[in-house]
This record gives sequence, C-alpha cells and structure tokens, in this order.
Amino acid sequence: MNTCGTCKYRGERIDVMDWGSDYFDNNPITYFLCDRIKHDKGWKYRATQGAVVTDGSGYKAALCVESDFGCNLWEGK
Repeated sequence: MNTCGTCKYRGERIDVMDWGSDYFDNNPITYFLCDRIKHDKGWKYRATQGAVVTDGSGYKAALCVESDFGCNLWEGK
C-alpha cells in the first residue's frame, strides 16, 4: 500500500504528547510533516495543487500525518 511511510514527501518528524487522551501516559505520538501539501499563505488557491492547508491567521498551517496514512498524491522515494 502507498502510505506516507514510503512517500518521498514525508518530511520532518514531529513527536507530540497525547494531551487529548483521558489519561496522560507520556507516550509520544509520532507524526511527520507532509512536504507535498503546502500552506497557502495568501488565501490564493492555485489550480493543479491537489490540496492546500490554510488557517485563519495566515501564519502557519501544515498537514501532519502518521506513517500509515496514505493519499492519492503519493510518490515513491
């Protein structure tokens, strides 16, 4: 299966603590930045991008994925 774990766009590793759970267990959840889906800072959606991420501040937005996530923009390393 084509997942983020084998995609050439799998970016920087991000470890976050599971603050949202009913208990705090100190086990990090590992995500990776997706370098394929870009932040559209100017709210100027460009054709042929496939997907973009935005936020209300215009400061920073990113798609964070786990290794087993997959999408149709996957490309092998």
